[in-house]
Amino acid sequence: MKRIGGTVVGAVLVVSSLVTGCSSNQGSSGSSNGKIVLNMAWWGDDSRAQVTEQAVKDFEKIHANIQVNVSYSGWNGYWQKITTELSGGNGPDVMQQDVSTLSSYAQRGALLSLSKNAIDTSSISSAALDSGVINGNLYAIPAGIEGVTMFYNPSLLQKAGVTITQNEQLTWTQYAKIANQVTQKVKGVYGTPDLSGDEVAFQFYLRENGENEYTASGKLGFDKQTFENWLNYWASLRKSGAAPPASFTASQANVAEAQSAFATGKTPFSFDFTGDTDFNDYESYLKESLGMMMVPSVAGGKEGNYPRPTMYWSVNSQSKYPKQAEELVNFLENSLTAGKDLGLSRGLPVSSKVAAALHKTLPKNQDTAWNATQAELKVATPMSPLEPAAGTQVSTLFTNITQENEFGKLSATQAADQFFTQADQILKNANN
Repeated sequence: MKRIGGTVVGAVLVVSSLVTGCSSNQGSSGSSNGKIVLNMAWWGDDSRAQVTEQAVKDFEKIHANIQVNVSYSGWNGYWQKITTELSGGNGPDVMQQDVSTLSSYAQRGALLSLSKNAIDTSSISSAALDSGVINGNLYAIPAGIEGVTMFYNPSLLQKAGVTITQNEQLTWTQYAKIANQVTQKVKGVYGTPDLSGDEVAFQFYLRENGENEYTASGKLGFDKQTFENWLNYWASLRKSGAAPPASFTASQANVAEAQSAFATGKTPFSFDFTGDTDFNDYESYLKESLGMMMVPSVAGGKEGNYPRPTMYWSVNSQSKYPKQAEELVNFLENSLTAGKDLGLSRGLPVSSKVAAALHKTLPKNQDTAWNATQAELKVATPMSPLEPAAGTQVSTLFTNITQENEFGKLSATQAADQFFTQADQILKNANN
């Protein structure tokens, strides 16, 4: 294995311009010393890189004729790099994809339709597998799955006389009551972060209301009133002081994790994912054991939990060696050796065989994440339709509109009206 190198960039960027490779004879792979050379790219930190590189070394041990060059970077740098490389016809053979980008890349012809003959999917649930299917073609396989969750700080809650059990699920009404109780009884602490501008939290709320952010055809899939209800819920918590003012929420956008409100004990809750490694980071910052509970539910509503892909593995449609690229993906998904190497670095393995074997070897500090994911998978329903190619623009609009609502510049009704008018236009323009 040869490392190309990479840096970790602490930024979040949604790339709206995606370009496919040029011609089929301009693939990204090649040969070296008689070996087939595959290029592989992902985003992530140094710890993810270390375990991934070990898995690649183990792949090369049993595929002596293949050399894998690896490259990784942070979220920002990854998408900038990959867009440039694919537009030039020299993109990586195997690459990570995200829920928010998969449709764009697939619809622009950048991804290979994967063969189930080359990749063993027998131990992968249909719910997980279907999340990588677009227009009947399998363009990606989840590298791992996770659940949407709420981290909570038991000791901070206890100061307010509140006890929550692991994997418990409150209703949104109960959650608001607890948030107000915390703020009233613990000086200098907000009972909850303001999630009004968190798109994933809103998507979860939509599912509980029997709606989705998008339809399968790429149109908005929810009612304007549902959006208003969501904004009004958080406005009520801001008014009571249970949720922080807009200025505080805005200040948290670019703060380092260690200085975030949850890490510094300024709120007992953090909306997150069961597959995120920052849970253990938070425990080290706060020097105490934390917990995970399910995201609150709409009383009498639908199930919101779903098997969320942490990220996907895809193959470049312009690869000179698609068969070998698929062999690498198959190894990463199904090899017990790779499973042990990777651990939970990309969430719970999607192969039930690999997951069962891995569970026996996990360190104790990863039990919370494992158990939380399992609890959610027991009640999970299929994932919502993937966002369309123009979804990144709609996400930016969502962020801007909800922030204006938080600062009191738009009422919930005005925010919903503006969002629907502009989002509809964005989606229509994308289809023209």
